[in-house]
This record gives sequence, C-alpha cells and structure tokens, in this order.
Amino acid sequence: MGRSEILTLCDEISKKGSLASLEDLEFLLSSLNKLREKPVKSRKKRDRRLFKGLGVALAFFGYGSKSSTKKRQMDNLLKRHSILGAKIGKNPCLPYVKVCVPGKLSRDYDRYAKAVRIAEDQGLRPTKFYKTLKRTKGGMTGYIEGNEANRGF
Repeated sequence: MGRSEILTLCDEISKKGSLASLEDLEFLLSSLNKLREKPVKSRKKRDRRLFKGLGVALAFFGYGSKSSTKKRQMDNLLKRHSILGAKIGKNPCLPYVKVCVPGKLSRDYDRYAKAVRIAEDQGLRPTKFYKTLKRTKGGMTGYIEGNEANRGF
C-alpha cells in the first residue's frame, strides 16, 4: 500500500459516518510499518515517511473523537500496542502519534503531537495535512511556528 492509498484510507476513516473495524485500523498501521521498514537514504524521504505517520495519527485522533464507540476502538488499538492514553493536561494526540511513529524521543513526540493538534484544530484531513507539511518551508517545525505566530501564542 503506497502513500496515496494510506492517506486516502485515512481520509475515509476520519470522516464522520465511517465506522472502521479494529482490523481496518490494524491494517493501516501494518501498512505504515511496512513502509517504515524500507531503507531510505535521503532526509526528504525520511521526512515524508514521518509526515505520512502523522497523517495516520491525525486520522486516528479524529476518528476516536467522533463517538464513545470509536473512542473505545481506539483505546483497544492503543492497548494492543502497549500505549497508555494521554494524561490529564497533556496533548490528547500524543498516544496516537506514539502508535503511528514509534521509536522517537519524548521531545520529538511532543512536537509531533503539537503539529497533529494544530491540524485537527484547523480541520485538515490527513491528505491535506501531509501536503501542507511537505510544502511548508522548514517542514513540521515551520508549520508549528507559523501557526503559533498566527494564533498569537
């Protein structure tokens, strides 16, 4: 499953009426993991792979926010991957980022979750979020800083 297929499926999952099964969500994660296993040499390709993972995290967060049934599905998915839910006062996107982009440092997770939260607040779909990160000068850091400047943080 390639980039566009993964992000298209994410867009479908994040739609209001779409109820995915836990197997669908696991399939999406396994497709993302297969992409991650392929070696890449350039930073540009590594960044794009990261942006895909963040797109999936955005879809999962949006999906889990739709109803209590969907929230339970996402909680089960996180439990299957030994990820605890967000602590009170922490970014609620953090567990979804951890499951979609494993093996990073804590400070990286905080930054990634911040970008996903901004995208959710802006109502971006995963495909649009991916394209925005790809086009933004400075990538994710530029995206976060630009949005914080516009919001007056």
